[in-house]
Amino acid sequence: MDWQQLLLNPDKANLDALATLAICAPLVLVGAFFVWRIIARMGPSGGALSMESFFFGVPLALAGLMLPDLLLYLVYRSSYAASRADFAAQHGLLQLIVVAAAIYVLRFHAWEPRASTPRVWTRVQPLQLARTGGIWLLATPLIFASIIGAVAAAQWLGAPIEQQPVLKELTARRAPAAIAGAYLMAVVGVPLAEEFAFRVVLFGGLRGLLAGEAKSGPGLWAAFAVSIFLFVLVHGMWRENMLYLAAPLTLLSVFLTLIYAHTRSLWPGALLHALHNGLVLTLQFTLD
Repeated sequence: MDWQQLLLNPDKANLDALATLAICAPLVLVGAFFVWRIIARMGPSGGALSMESFFFGVPLALAGLMLPDLLLYLVYRSSYAASRADFAAQHGLLQLIVVAAAIYVLRFHAWEPRASTPRVWTRVQPLQLARTGGIWLLATPLIFASIIGAVAAAQWLGAPIEQQPVLKELTARRAPAAIAGAYLMAVVGVPLAEEFAFRVVLFGGLRGLLAGEAKSGPGLWAAFAVSIFLFVLVHGMWRENMLYLAAPLTLLSVFLTLIYAHTRSLWPGALLHALHNGLVLTLQFTLD
């Protein structure tokens, strides 16, 4: 089994668990430290939202994550419930529209005091985006190593392992329209919606509520922990056969949260998230 098969079809892997863990665990820990140090050079930590923006942003974030699913179900009913992958293009387009509207509303709403934290999280800085591309190149081998280590740990513990169902569904059809729809959903709509919801609204809101712009303290750690935990949880980690993915998803979420905190902008994290999803989807499409 080659590395691509191992990453995307982990249920078929047969690893020397202890030897694999002995290699992967130190690699991930040391590599993650250096990635963190690079991210920290992108700017001072911050990204807090005002209390008003936080509470106003929560329903907007939920709309970005859930409204496209609800609308497609109401329109197509059983067809959509039977095969959501057939509606990937519609989902991606709807999610892009809903999230763009939510970003606009939260950025320009008028219901907070004048002295509140400036809403600069929509700013675009080309240098930050360029550095994010470099961070992705460094972070990707670490995320893949964490997947391999997690598979080895699951096999050692006798835990069940299953490939992500959404990957199988999105790549089951190889027609050009289906492929374009899969990329629109997984590389455009989902990263933008999740970065807005989990980094800007959830992390930024909790940071503002619990810690403000403090550089350390229990409030800041709580904002990191809650936003990272919920990001991992909503990706199916309550299922026993998907628990092995908790490690790589946590690592990805840590990187994304740190990027938002040190750039104070939505776009670098959305870029890294899109590059990650795009690579995984492309590898899945090329898998025989």
